[in-house]
Formats: sequence, structure tokens, C-alpha cells
Amino acid sequence: MAVQATDPAAEARKAVVRRDWAVAAHLLREAITRDPDNLALHYTLAVCATELDSHDEAMREFQWVLAHGPVDS
Repeated sequence: MAVQATDPAAEARKAVVRRDWAVAAHLLREAITRDPDNLALHYTLAVCATELDSHDEAMREFQWVLAHGPVDS
């Protein structure tokens, strides 16, 4: 029996669509450990943290996006 690996980023996107912010945030944190330079993951985590009233995490993630995103974005 083969065990299928899960993609936390893909699962997080599904959770965001469902507006399941807590699940999405958990999955995004995992995805970021696998892909720490992914701008979209950090931005989406910032949005989730905002929805969860996690102000410190939201600020940290939005600041990361501003510091690492393309200037023209």
C-alpha cells in the first residue's frame, strides 16, 4: 500500500476557499518550512493571521512580503 504525500500548500489553498483560517494557517506554516522564500505562502499566511486576529503574526508576515516582494508588485 503506497502512502501518498500531502502538499500542505495545496491543502492550505483549499482551506482558504472554505474560509477555514485556522487550518489554512497551520498548513501554510508547514508549507513555509518547505519553501521559505515563497511570497504567496507568506502573503496568504498574513491574510489568515489577520482573519484570526493574530496581529503579531500578520504584521510579521506582511513585513516579510514587503521586504522580499518585487518592488513593482
